[in-house]
Amino acid sequence: MHYLTALDAIVNRGIEASKRDYRDKPDKLAGAIAGFSACRDKTPLQLLALLEEANKATHEARNRVNTNKLPSQEYWKIRCYEAEIEWVCNCVSVLLTNQGEKSPFPHHVGPTARAFSTVASIVGVAAPS
Repeated sequence: MHYLTALDAIVNRGIEASKRDYRDKPDKLAGAIAGFSACRDKTPLQLLALLEEANKATHEARNRVNTNKLPSQEYWKIRCYEAEIEWVCNCVSVLLTNQGEKSPFPHHVGPTARAFSTVASIVGVAAPS
């Protein structure tokens, strides 16, 4: 499967899951959808840069919310944006590992077993019975 096709599937599944998970939390939903959407058509190195920017924004938002300079709803929008970019990077690290390539992402990003399972279902690999 082509990288961009797999990435698109990861993003689409993520958006659908966010709509279910955050249907009653509009700030989190907006952040999650924005995070997934920002990942479209990105190379792994572009995703890494996006993740680093999102991480910095979350750190700044955390400081601002703790000093009452940012509403908590806005913090959660920013945090969910970052979390979904991190999830996409986790899944992309699986794609890279499967191709024998080195992941550019920090070790805390993945690959995780959950990401392996998600990516396997996207590329059509079944778990052994």
